[in-house]
Amino acid sequence: MYNESYDREEKMGRNAKKEAKQKGFKKLPMTTLYGRPKSMKMMFSKYKPDTVREIGEYMKSIDPSFVETSSGGGRNNTFYLLAEQKKLYVELLDKMGGFNVHNASNHVEKIEIYTENQNHVQDIVNVINGIWDDGIFPHMEWDKLEKKFKVGRDQIKSTWEKYLSGQIEAAPSTQASGEGKVCEKCGKQNLASSNFCVECGENLQ
Repeated sequence: MYNESYDREEKMGRNAKKEAKQKGFKKLPMTTLYGRPKSMKMMFSKYKPDTVREIGEYMKSIDPSFVETSSGGGRNNTFYLLAEQKKLYVELLDKMGGFNVHNASNHVEKIEIYTENQNHVQDIVNVINGIWDDGIFPHMEWDKLEKKFKVGRDQIKSTWEKYLSGQIEAAPSTQASGEGKVCEKCGKQNLASSNFCVECGENLQ
């Protein structure tokens, strides 16, 4: 869970958003989640939602190359989280739907996860859902989410329920007659459409 040492915003000279764009991470398959934080940590004139901290801790735990940067201020902030070795990139847009910045219930979020590895998406869903003892659904600010992001609650629910129920497509474990790609580095079987290995991140193109 949250570690105070994590508050170092970025590593020397690195920019997660810029690196992700340059290296084609935004061309990877994207999964979009909508939600809200449980708590906010104030840092001078800026704030950081606990969702950003927890996602960052997860990404940092699986990839030592992890870097995070952010932009914005006031009522809207965007956080960019990149785990380059694992070919995982996350953009989290936090918008205020009320007047008190300290009150987490006044914040709603759009979380875009770019990766070919659905296990990473599953892990991030579990990380966010696990912030609450009873899960995120009872705490969703549906009206604020619909107003700020122009998205229906049925669409929001369907994505969450897909991953919370474990209904995700995994990469095949065995190679089938000419289908799929085998990573030359680690031997992992990947989908034929994969550009990077889901196990080690090796470029398959």
